[in-house]
Amino acid sequence: MKKIIVITASLTLLAATTAVILISTASKATASQPEAGHASEPWSFKEGRGLTLSEVARQATAISLAPVESASILPERSGIAAQIYRSAAEASDQKTASASLWVPSAEAAALKVGQRIDLSSGHGEFPATVAAVKPAVQAGAPSEVLLTVSDQEAKLRVGDFLQARLGQDDARRREATIIPASAVVESVRGSFVYAANGGAFLRTPVVLGSRQGDRIEVVDGLFEGDEIVSAGASNLWMIELQAVNGGKGCADGH
Repeated sequence: MKKIIVITASLTLLAATTAVILISTASKATASQPEAGHASEPWSFKEGRGLTLSEVARQATAISLAPVESASILPERSGIAAQIYRSAAEASDQKTASASLWVPSAEAAALKVGQRIDLSSGHGEFPATVAAVKPAVQAGAPSEVLLTVSDQEAKLRVGDFLQARLGQDDARRREATIIPASAVVESVRGSFVYAANGGAFLRTPVVLGSRQGDRIEVVDGLFEGDEIVSAGASNLWMIELQAVNGGKGCADGH
């Protein structure tokens, strides 16, 4: 099982720069030693096997490896919008704001008054607690959850939106296959990681589940004990694109 991360602009730039350096190195080596063939290239690519890098290329791409592990996780869901309907300035204690969010009734039923909910916005992080869970107005309809939000500096205003991360209580912990979030690459082709495949690195699609800090659950695509690239995966992706589309690095597999 496997998962993927979004490539930021800075990572993409870094990866592109690394790929250019490696490609340039390959070109120079080939020009100076034409009889060496593929041996002079810092990387090679073969469909079904993946990328094979020289030791110099591995250092240039800053690759690190990590095993796929099994761990106890607390299911959570992020990206839920919460909206402020009363600011701290309007509250009697002048330190807490009030917000509401809507979630499926089944998820709302798992929440408890007093449970911690983490909120974030451009203003920073705001811890909150569940103040009330309203029943759905009809079967299948979402439920409204009211939150008390700590806002010591009164940064939040009525109408502001924040992102909520909903967790469950410890009784809902479960075992899952997890990988570092840094191992995941997101592209138009979907989410994937690079798995160690003999002496090569094979791009492997993954289905992701819950996120736990800097770790992500893999629902499908990897198995516990597999070894994956935990750092430098985006660099490998740029090199593979060049290998397939640019004709460098033994893209024909010979």
